[in-house]
Amino acid sequence: MRKAALSIIALLTLLHLYIAWFEIFAWATMGARVFDMFPPELFEQTTQLAANQGI
Repeated sequence: MRKAALSIIALLTLLHLYIAWFEIFAWATMGARVFDMFPPELFEQTTQLAANQGI
């Protein structure tokens, strides 16, 4: 049971780190591809907002 709990915690930690990396570093480059329903010029304007949210 302990190994299962630690595995879930590790997976959640990796997911959190990926989301933080995406919002802090890759928002302007990958954001338009991931969220294709938003206009592409939106991502360059909201880079600082996304970086603050990632932190």
